Order: sequence, then C-alpha cells, then structure tokens
Amino acid sequence: MVPGMPPREPSLPFVDALSVVDLPERRKARGAFFTPGPLCRFVAQWAIHDHTDRVLEPSCGDAAFLLAAGDRLRSLDPGHRPQLTGIEIHGDSAARARALLAAAELPATIVVDDFLSMEVMPAYEAVIGNPPFVRYQEFRGTSREVARKAALQSGVSLSGLASSWAAFTVHATRFLAPGGRLGMVLPAELLTVNYAEPVRRFLLERFAKVSLVTFTDRVFSDVQEEVVLLLASGRGPSSEVHIGEVRDASQLPSVSLSPWRAPLEGKWSPALMPAAAREHYQATVAGSGFRTLRSWGRTALGAVTGNNGFFTLSGLQAEQLGLAREDLIPLSPPGSRHLRGLRLSSDDWQALADRDARVWLFRPTEPSAAAQRYIWRGQEQAVHRAYKCRMRTPWWRVPLNASVPDLFLTYMNAEAPQLSTTTRRELRM
Repeated sequence: MVPGMPPREPSLPFVDALSVVDLPERRKARGAFFTPGPLCRFVAQWAIHDHTDRVLEPSCGDAAFLLAAGDRLRSLDPGHRPQLTGIEIHGDSAARARALLAAAELPATIVVDDFLSMEVMPAYEAVIGNPPFVRYQEFRGTSREVARKAALQSGVSLSGLASSWAAFTVHATRFLAPGGRLGMVLPAELLTVNYAEPVRRFLLERFAKVSLVTFTDRVFSDVQEEVVLLLASGRGPSSEVHIGEVRDASQLPSVSLSPWRAPLEGKWSPALMPAAAREHYQATVAGSGFRTLRSWGRTALGAVTGNNGFFTLSGLQAEQLGLAREDLIPLSPPGSRHLRGLRLSSDDWQALADRDARVWLFRPTEPSAAAQRYIWRGQEQAVHRAYKCRMRTPWWRVPLNASVPDLFLTYMNAEAPQLSTTTRRELRM
C-alpha cells in the first residue's frame, strides 16, 4: 500500500456496484472513453518489468488498465501481492472498478479524487491509462484552472485552447519513480495541433525514449477522434521519436518502430505517415521546389457557422421561410463533393441550387421580419448556445472574410486536397 493513499470502502454493495448505469452521454461529458482490452494488455506488458513494480492508473474508470496490470504482475510472480492504485473522479465508476478488481481477486487501492489536484508522489514504476478527453469548449472554469496549474508545476504553459488530456499527461509524469515508464492512449491531436507543442517539447526533454504507435482503424468505435499510443521511458532528453503503425490493437505485439528526428518546435504531423511516405515527404519539403501556400498568397478559413444545419439553406428552404434576398449570401455548399474539378462556375452553382443543395448562407445585416422569426426559432432550438455562436455578437451573424477568395482549397477531403477557382465572384465557402 502506498503511504498517503488509504483504501476507501466501496460506496455500494458488490452486486450493486457491478450494475451501476453510467450513461454514454455522461461519460462523454467528463471525457471518459473506456479502452479495449488488447490495448490495455499491450501497455501493461510494455510498462511492467518486474513483479515488484507499482502501478498507477490515474483515471481508472472501469479499471481496464489495472486489470491488465494485475494479470501481467501475476504472470511474473503468481505468489506476489500486486501493488495497484487507481484514481477516479467519478464515484460510480470507482465503485465499479473496485467490484471488478475484487471479482478478479486483485487487491487494489481505488481513490475517488481529482487527479490533477492531488499531491504528487513519484512512487510508481508504471503509470498507464487513458486520460479524460474534454475539448476546450467544455473544459473551462475551475477544472481548467486546476489543470493549468498542474501543468505549470512541470514547467509546461498551456494555452486556453488546450483540451483536458494535455495537462493530465504532463501531471502523470510527476508520479513516476526514477526510471519509471509512462504508457498513455492520447488523441492524435498530440501530433497535429499548435496548443500541444509545449507537451511535445516536454516529452522530448523529460524522457530518454519516446515511442508513438498510430492506428489505421478507429480504436474507439463510438467516437470520431483518432488516437495514438504514447510509450515513454528513462530520463531525457531525447532528440528522436520512435514511430510505428498498426491496423488495430490486435497487431500491437508485432509493431515495428523506426526512429524519426522530431522537432522541438512545430508539429509532428509526419508521424501519422507510413515510414516510406514520411521519407518522401521530408525529402520533398527539404527540396528547392517546395513552397508553402503562404508564398502563393494569403490563406484563410472559410465560414465557421457553429451549426450548418441552421445557417446553410437551400433555395426551397429560404423560400418556405419567406426570407428576403438581403438575408442571404450565396456560398459554396458545405462539404467538398462538388469541388472535384478545377473550377466552380456559375452554371455549376446553379445546378447545385436546382438540386436543392445548401447554396445560401443565412446572414442578414438588418434582419427582415421573416429573418427575425427564423432567429427566434434558432433560439428556441438552442442554436445560440453552441460554442461558436456564444462567442460572437450577435450570435446569428456568421463572421466572413472581407474579400472573396480567388481559390477554394478543400480540407477534409476523402480523396485528395483540391484547388478550385470560381467564376462566380461573390461565392463564399
């Protein structure tokens, strides 16, 4: 047992604890997505080297990693009492974790607390788990402030755009014993977003070896977010990251890792590429013929409405609502299926309109009576409470770039990036 973390009695009887209903929407609100067994077993196998290793799962949920850790420790020495500790902020999940561990005859200490506010104890050879993932729009108030302070204690300053996992990962490293190992399932945005740059730099400075495993198939079937597996060990710094790719968790035991010189500044997006593609990409970027889009001209995002279903309309919908022409702006419809050629002409736009595509953006300057009624309907449907709508005044006026673009560049295109020009000069995207 670890000093300072006394075991607490389950708040529910054993049978009731197993039957606790934790609705998916409640789990999503607190960023809890429970991890598949094969992935937990692989991480436990990697992180636990000796039967005396102490294991911490800092957001244990249903104790998936602790159960895998217990199996791993038993395989190393069936007669040794495992030293397992779990932290869980959600009381019902903690009760279920206790029940599942008891059913597996695994002694463990489960503490109900906010991991980010806990006193640091560098006592664990293995810290493994799946941090809560709450996006910055919902991650605010006291929770954000606690997370920010926890990260600052490790010298990591996070921006206001950081999601919950970032501070959680940094804080988890402070619970490692000398030579300890960190195994975490993290959003793939670790590699691709600007706000995660301090976390990336911290990992290279903190650990002697940093490995990342990416997945071509979705790990969590009930969420869109792609994930990566972070495996970090030893005392840094390190100048490279070891990268591997598998189809799914079942292929993890045979994963092959190759070194990649990761930058201390900038994104790690190339880590998402297969090794052969990454070599070609790096050679292309370093070549004399490569130019960034910035050298071609100014780039800007298209319209971010906050609710395309409300703000983008077909001609028929606009007519049925009685909207005036002054309430609407023509636009390239949501999506990019119609942008597969080199040009979006007036005839192309009209053909989309004839097929009842959403070619109009609701954006009145001074709302007509019909537009005002539509605004009231939006408020009845709580459209104005969406994050992007809350951040602007008035909520129903979508921000637009001052100038109409010369080219449209598709972004989340299932086929390939595409540049298209337009002969309809008032079109927005």
